[in-house]
Amino acid sequence: QEERGSANEPGVEIIGWLELLTDDSAVVILSGMHDGALPGGIVEHAWLPQSVRMIAGIEDYARRVSRDLYLFHHLLHSREAVYCHYSRRNSEGEFLRPSSLLLYGPNQTLPARARMLYLQPGSKTSLKLFGRDFGKNKAWQIDATSIVPRKFKEIPITGFREYLRCPYRFYLRYGAHLQSHESEQHELGAFQYGNLLHELLDDFAASAVRQSGDPKVIRDYLIDQLRSYTLKNFGAVARPAVQVQMYLLERRLLAFAERQAQWTQNGWEIREHEFGIPKCSVSLAVDGGELYLTGRIDRIDYHSGENKWMAIDYKSSQSVNLPQSAHFDEKHQQWKDLQLPLYREALLQLGYSGGIETAYFSLPADSEGTDIHVAQWSEQDYESARSCAQAVAQAVAVGKFWPPSEEVFAFDDFADLLGVGQYTELLAFESAGVDGADGQ
Repeated sequence: QEERGSANEPGVEIIGWLELLTDDSAVVILSGMHDGALPGGIVEHAWLPQSVRMIAGIEDYARRVSRDLYLFHHLLHSREAVYCHYSRRNSEGEFLRPSSLLLYGPNQTLPARARMLYLQPGSKTSLKLFGRDFGKNKAWQIDATSIVPRKFKEIPITGFREYLRCPYRFYLRYGAHLQSHESEQHELGAFQYGNLLHELLDDFAASAVRQSGDPKVIRDYLIDQLRSYTLKNFGAVARPAVQVQMYLLERRLLAFAERQAQWTQNGWEIREHEFGIPKCSVSLAVDGGELYLTGRIDRIDYHSGENKWMAIDYKSSQSVNLPQSAHFDEKHQQWKDLQLPLYREALLQLGYSGGIETAYFSLPADSEGTDIHVAQWSEQDYESARSCAQAVAQAVAVGKFWPPSEEVFAFDDFADLLGVGQYTELLAFESAGVDGADGQ
């Protein structure tokens, strides 16, 4: 059963073709604009051919075309915008013609419209991960013409990883500004869980106890904050799933308190938390100008005895994250993330003097793995990362977002949009059926 939101929530209303005449929406999206659907076809019958239909006053094809053409022109002249979409294949893989309604109009524009509909299909790619056809269904294809050129003036540091994974997904997120929407949940999702942990640790970094070297002081503060958050957001009796999540989060905070106290005892002090890179202050040179970097650094610590800065990023994944393996693909000898190197680049451009290093503060599910992992990179490594970032910035500046990656990613917000795994269950069923037949 589909759960509907409240009447106050924004949404897109789906209505039928004939209802559009009385609908007052400013923008209309017409889906399925192909012959047979619009105008709808009328099957010829031996006893009721079109000529007999006309004499008998029964609806015939010509009358239906006239009606649909009237409705179509009414839409075009009464709305702010009308978007027409049609598929070139049906679910059986058979070719479809665009609706003949799209060809009606002034004769002088007919060649251009016909050329657009039939001769300019656009650049497409069939990705390998969808490469196996199922029956008559062909592999999902993505249209390169969906990329609308836009000028990027800035790019978030975390966006470099997105681009290195898949330029097209980068465009969808930062160019088209698409984002996933989660339906009603009964527990915290992975993203919300990580955000809550970051929020609690940021509160600690802003508190009066942030420089304490006593794990009990840190622990008491964090647990008190967690319980206050739970009471405020979930009530005195939270759902069982949430209670389990809060218990597991408490274990991570206890492990954090122990390691943070040791870190402070070793001479490190918190100088900045949730440090936002000032606007238009950090950049990479590209053809025709600069591309500015944006982002927030979870923490910046300082060791006065060593005159050294440490840019720290919290990591709350299930297992331990090491900076080297998270950023560099040893097998292919290429960078796959540039977050920590670009944090260092940002501090250098902002004028931080002394040594500048970067680290992950890993807070995995197993508290035994909680630790601060300092990146073991040389100056040559950092320079290599900067060159990679420069190449990405230049590609973004010139609008290079094609083709999409062929890899399958965990937590992919655009998996459904790109057709990832669209035939997986059917193929599994098909394989199971074949195996069963062979075994009989």
